[in-house]
Amino acid sequence: MDLAAYRIVQESLTNVARHAAARRATVTVRRSADELLLRVEDDGRGAAGPDATATGSGVRGMAERAESLGGTFSARNTDTGFRVEARIPLPPGDSGPDSRTPATDRRPPPQSKQTPQAAQSKQPPQTSQSEQTPRVPQDKQTPPPTPPTSPPPPPASGTDSPAESDPNR
Repeated sequence: MDLAAYRIVQESLTNVARHAAARRATVTVRRSADELLLRVEDDGRGAAGPDATATGSGVRGMAERAESLGGTFSARNTDTGFRVEARIPLPPGDSGPDSRTPATDRRPPPQSKQTPQAAQSKQPPQTSQSEQTPRVPQDKQTPPPTPPTSPPPPPASGTDSPAESDPNR
């Protein structure tokens, strides 16, 4: 039901932005013991047509959403613009998000305490960009340069050299 209500309001506001040339739109969401009322009113030019109701695909989709949940839907001109209204029945026993919390107090629930094991499994905090050392992937790293090798020693002086002992040279 929450998604259907959200989509009805979303499509209504999209229609206001695209078609109404309105200066103002008012969204009303009211939850009673047995239904959810959604109303979007604007001060725009309204719908054109003989019966002064909108019949576009977005309006049909909103009507289908409301009716699929057993609700009602209307979209029509008013004296000051246009109004979309959906009434969606609440499931039996649904008394709201948290019937123990008054409407004026919507604080998030308190955080639960962590065990030492859970605290240790968390990732370390991120450091700022200036504190980070750039990391190069293993396959992109170049090996450290090898130290230069010394040239081989010159041949010993004497007649043992291969070039001197070869008569064909």
